[in-house]
Amino acid sequence: MVSQVFAHKSICTLLLPVLITHATAEPLRHGRIVFHSDRSGNSEIYSIATDGSDEAQLTFDEGFDGFPSWSPDGEQIVFQSNRDGEFAIYSMHADGFNLVRIPNTENGSYAKYSPGGEHIAFFAERNGVTDIYLIGSAGEDIRNITNSSAIDETPSWSADGATIAFQSDRSWRKTLTTDPDPEQHPNFGIFTMVSNGSDVVEVTGLESVDENPSINPNGGSIVFQRYIDDGLSIALIDLNSGKTRILTAPAEISGSPAWSSSGTQIVFDSMRDGNFDIFVMDENGENLHQVTTSEDTENSGAALFDGNPSSGSPLK
Repeated sequence: MVSQVFAHKSICTLLLPVLITHATAEPLRHGRIVFHSDRSGNSEIYSIATDGSDEAQLTFDEGFDGFPSWSPDGEQIVFQSNRDGEFAIYSMHADGFNLVRIPNTENGSYAKYSPGGEHIAFFAERNGVTDIYLIGSAGEDIRNITNSSAIDETPSWSADGATIAFQSDRSWRKTLTTDPDPEQHPNFGIFTMVSNGSDVVEVTGLESVDENPSINPNGGSIVFQRYIDDGLSIALIDLNSGKTRILTAPAEISGSPAWSSSGTQIVFDSMRDGNFDIFVMDENGENLHQVTTSEDTENSGAALFDGNPSSGSPLK
């Protein structure tokens, strides 16, 4: 879900011009998107083809089901839910059957399978501190891998499983002389670390507010959301040059970007048509395609499975 505080942010420094496009010039790579939507009155998980066809509702519960993510083979989905009275991480088959609560994931959010599928990264607030945790896919061997006093959230794996990108307010907190105002939105930046929690590197600094990173499975770049003026944009940073490109106009309020499993497409949500819907584009912000079309509902937290990285075989 895109944060609802964008109207109060003022970030004016752009590194490269905004790229805006509304036309689809190339055929879509075939794939399957999972996302959450409140169209039924509460948040449920849905799946849909990239061309907007074959939509299916996967969860049916009075609680909040959201922020789904694919397993590496596209057979399983992990997501967060409070259906049992507290938030935790659940898994289910891609068709919505065989739903299981994963042990030791209390207060868990934003779960992501490791590239080999043997681990899940997620964040959770425990004892008043929000950290990123690593756990076996069956709920075993949980580890706090950030273990800091900052807010560390939204993990994203590299394709080799060696690196995790995440958002943190740790640099901003170092500038404060008193405890943060709980009513103030933290100034998040993008960081990377070795997947055991060591060697933390700051990717974006305090001159911007950046959230929800996603590492390209083919390497070399991270896509994320950036607050600009009174809006929210999708941005992409080249990890080799350090240059950032803004891919969507701030006024369109676009966020929650995620690379597709092949690393060839970016899926995100946007308010460009008045309410949140799911869109797909390429890494240049071009070949934009709207996937969902709805009125007075929110469609958000999308993940796209479309084959393997490095131009691997597309989903059939």
